[in-house]
Amino acid sequence: AAAVLVREGERTRLVAAGGALTLEPGATWPAEAYEGLATDAPRRIDGPADGASPLARELAAAAGADPVSAIGCAADRGVLVLLSRHRSLFGAEDRALLELLAVEAAVIAERERLHAEQVELAGRLAATVEALEAASAAKSDFLASMSHELRTPLNALIGFSEPMRDERRADDDH
Repeated sequence: AAAVLVREGERTRLVAAGGALTLEPGATWPAEAYEGLATDAPRRIDGPADGASPLARELAAAAGADPVSAIGCAADRGVLVLLSRHRSLFGAEDRALLELLAVEAAVIAERERLHAEQVELAGRLAATVEALEAASAAKSDFLASMSHELRTPLNALIGFSEPMRDERRADDDH
């Protein structure tokens, strides 16, 4: 089994899991759990799970594995944890390749998270636009109704005032 974990602020998040690992991506632990894995990474290649960090032991138990390898990703992007029931045959070149693959997996997971966030924001923006359009339509309806309601009595007043104006002019002429 394999797992890719990244640190996100005060949490450690499982971004990818494969093989016999029963944990779902998205599971989180405190940030200290990531620190333990990062400490494991440079010094552990296929060590027994009981000598690993608490999170590595938890992952090993979830996968039914004993040898554990933690491989740190470049630029502290994440940690790749390999879980096996038997000692691995990975050499130094394999470890370097796995480090690169783990970096790529962490970048892809980050892009997926950002994409999901963008989709959520786009949905919220669309809902806001719909609400604004509905408010604008309601305003237009209100103004049209009020204009009609005001015009009718005002037109009547104008109509009544015209004879009075004409009468005043007639009085002024005499």
